[in-house]
Amino acid sequence: MKRVVRNGAVCLIALAVLPGCGSNAKKVAVRITKDTVTEEDFYKRVENVSLADLAPAAQGRGPAKAGEFAMERIIMESLMVQLAAEKGVKPTDAEINQYIAVAKKYQQNQAMSLMPPNPFRTDDDFKHEAKLALIQRGLALAPLKITPEEMNKKYEELKPQLTEEDKYHLRVIQVTSPEKAQKALDTLKKVAFETVVLTQSEDPNSKAKSGDIGVVPQGALPPDFLAAIKDLKPNEYTKTAIKLGGTAPAAGQPAPPVQYLIAQVVEKLPGKTPSADEAKYVVERVLLNEKDANWGQRIQGDISNIRKSADIQVNLEQYKKLVDQIKSASAPPSPAVQTPGR
Repeated sequence: MKRVVRNGAVCLIALAVLPGCGSNAKKVAVRITKDTVTEEDFYKRVENVSLADLAPAAQGRGPAKAGEFAMERIIMESLMVQLAAEKGVKPTDAEINQYIAVAKKYQQNQAMSLMPPNPFRTDDDFKHEAKLALIQRGLALAPLKITPEEMNKKYEELKPQLTEEDKYHLRVIQVTSPEKAQKALDTLKKVAFETVVLTQSEDPNSKAKSGDIGVVPQGALPPDFLAAIKDLKPNEYTKTAIKLGGTAPAAGQPAPPVQYLIAQVVEKLPGKTPSADEAKYVVERVLLNEKDANWGQRIQGDISNIRKSADIQVNLEQYKKLVDQIKSASAPPSPAVQTPGR
């Protein structure tokens, strides 16, 4: 009798702790060789598929349904991770975090941006995309030898392109005639800039913010406007009004209204120059393109080999057909994030 009780207890413990025992076991949606993805994780991935992800389907490039897109990407990403482990280039958590730090710091700098712009990207998205980008980087660089001397030389060459342009945090008083502009300038000799904005500016949008138009890159400023403010110190303003508009309109277009602006510099934000360590990913990509222009095809060849030999088991009936499509495709979909320089 005691033996029966003891065996029953063992069974209860097993049901509680062993995967696959009991009714709470998570169902596997797909198995890719040694990796498994649960149905719960699969459907979370489906929920995050965006219209941008499905857009290529309009040109016949990729699935048009969120479920198929998610399943295809899960399989291909798993194969990339397995390939990276096989080649000894799987990134560490420290490498992923370093990459994310650079991507976040320079996400407004197109030359340095390590990931495509995405205002809805979460921290989990950053980790996911950074891991794939670093796997692609590792696979591409593995057979090549890039020396520190080459890196330093190329960094110095690229530094002007990688440096962000200066930005200006500005307030403006905007009026529609030179007489009103002169009146505002006269008032500024006795009254604070923000007060003159509230009493005399004619632009309702900036007026509601005490004239604050935010931070503007110098490349977005008209040449005459930039010339008038570039040497101003914080809280200084232009001593004459800047005339904008009045140019001949394009054929069939109405003439733009003439505006007179008095601009105050709240703060000048000099463009940051990335350090050699921060810029290494971009510099590597440029050198990679110079040394092996066909590195993308080389990686695709490696992925094709592993996908054809992979043991892929899809347990969701409506997606089982994808296995044959992925294995037989002449050029499999690439899940990697494209980084600059390509």
